[in-house]
Amino acid sequence: QFVPQLQLSWTYDNAPSATLRRSSQYLNVTLSEAGGLIDLLMGEFGTHRKQGERQLFFQPFSQFVKLTAEMRNLWHLTDHLDLASRLMGGIGYAYGNSEELPYAETFYIGGPNSLRGFPVRGVGPGNFFIEGMQQGPYDYLNRVGDIKLEGNIELRFPIAGSLNGALFVDAGNVWLSKTTSDYMAFGSHGSKHPTSEFLSQLALDSGLGLRLDMGMLVLRFDVGVPLHDPMSGGGYFNCQHAFFRNLGYNLAVGYPF
Repeated sequence: QFVPQLQLSWTYDNAPSATLRRSSQYLNVTLSEAGGLIDLLMGEFGTHRKQGERQLFFQPFSQFVKLTAEMRNLWHLTDHLDLASRLMGGIGYAYGNSEELPYAETFYIGGPNSLRGFPVRGVGPGNFFIEGMQQGPYDYLNRVGDIKLEGNIELRFPIAGSLNGALFVDAGNVWLSKTTSDYMAFGSHGSKHPTSEFLSQLALDSGLGLRLDMGMLVLRFDVGVPLHDPMSGGGYFNCQHAFFRNLGYNLAVGYPF
């Protein structure tokens, strides 16, 4: 399908002028819209196809709106100690010619720049899972949603020379805003959607990392341990395997935020 998308983005960043201040801020808000103008023109010019069946160059096209926001703050606690935080979220809504967001526009969570105690697409949506069904090798592809909320905080400190360390905590999840046909699958447990148990649906991890800062290049190695998996049931601290089996190893270039 075609995704004819228009995007408006606004960014505020005072880090370049923050040398004399104890903190710096970054904020980005992006609004995306797809298919609305094309659908309007087709309606005005009397296309014979109704909404939901309209095509562009003989292919269906997407219609959705999507809003994302990311806010970062960096506090210089001392000359050698920094506290960095990030809060980000997003929501998408498909309408008209589409029943759901294109897969490339959905949100996911986990991995080296997200929840470092969980693999990429390792959480969500919500606390939903199907009891008694063996996890397939590609189940992670379905762990996406059209709502996302994530928060991260880490304490950064020097170790020796260009080698720095960090202690971090990550939390977040993705959800679906609409009920899908498999929501009430036999043996299903939990919800794919935000509920009154919102806080218990937030996955939580903690860990530590090493960063080799070479100026133009930063090599990063983070080790995270999941503390709360919303899909595992039981109490809040519900990791089910041995400690070392739960660890998430993340090798990346650059800081996570």
